[in-house]
Amino acid sequence: MEFFKDLFANKILTDTRLHPILTFSLPFHHHPSSTTFGLFPPTSETWLQLSYYVLLQIPIQCAFAFLIYTTIIPHRGTTKAYLIGWGFIIPLSCGMPFWILECLDVRNKVVKLAGGNIMSIVGFRCVEAMYGTPPSPVVEASLSNYVAYYNTLVPFVWDEKTQARKRVTAGEILRTVVWLVFVFHAYSLLLSFMIHYDFKPFPNDHVELDQFHLTLDLFTPQHFANGYLLAVLTYLNLSLGFGATALGNKLQGHSTVPIFRNPLFASRTPTEFWTRRWNVMIHLMMKYGVFRPMRRMVGGSVAVVVAFVVSGLFHEYAWAIDFYPNGCTTVDDGSDGIGFFRRWGVAQVS
Repeated sequence: MEFFKDLFANKILTDTRLHPILTFSLPFHHHPSSTTFGLFPPTSETWLQLSYYVLLQIPIQCAFAFLIYTTIIPHRGTTKAYLIGWGFIIPLSCGMPFWILECLDVRNKVVKLAGGNIMSIVGFRCVEAMYGTPPSPVVEASLSNYVAYYNTLVPFVWDEKTQARKRVTAGEILRTVVWLVFVFHAYSLLLSFMIHYDFKPFPNDHVELDQFHLTLDLFTPQHFANGYLLAVLTYLNLSLGFGATALGNKLQGHSTVPIFRNPLFASRTPTEFWTRRWNVMIHLMMKYGVFRPMRRMVGGSVAVVVAFVVSGLFHEYAWAIDFYPNGCTTVDDGSDGIGFFRRWGVAQVS
């Protein structure tokens, strides 16, 4: 265990570098604290820790896959399957991320958020196994397919003819690499500016980000503009994380499902936005792990409501992992995320 703890010895709470590779000022910048900005180069430590954390969870996910495939799927629909799933596997998968955080003492919020992989994969896919609602029969065609299904949050494309994962093309890999390079730089620069403005580049003192409001202040142009920039920031954040995971799978020769399909600009209706273009991974988890099992038991209308409730609880669970205090007396104030994001980062230097 000490070896694994050493991998996360650097808590990446702040970026203490003092010498940027480039400094500049903005002639149109009228913020009260406007001065000189510096451009810092990328760092590797945060990416290494994120990779370590994801890789450490894969053997655990595969072990759960083997257990589910051998003990639940052969007994699907029986009391034994439900007892093993609801009574042992799902509670264990929900609690394990917090235990891992305690053992490794991970402090950076972005790295901590990756700890939800175990529950996200094992919990919902265990429900699929109990109620017979996998996305494709190919998933359960063999133990190797089932273990592969538990390897990653980014869904594979399954080929029913070959009974295996679909092979990736060189063009698909190239497009992914180009997209990641763009997102990497766009996200780092946008986040750095948003941090400088306390995430409100358009002044709007009547609305605080940490408070709930139901007033006309929510409909000001400034608030809409700030909210839209936060939506873009969230989109780039998730695209970067899922895109990097997808690239790893593609480099191994396997095609993956696109997680985002240009949701902010190509969506024509709210339904299209939420069901086809925004975070397809969550949509598929809710569809096969919540909606379809519930529809079999109680009907479609109730299943929709339950899927929305579970989706909300799942996001709260992810938030609990992100802000878990790791045995500390107080929860971090949020600044530990900045150290991660200072890859191509812009910061005030004087």
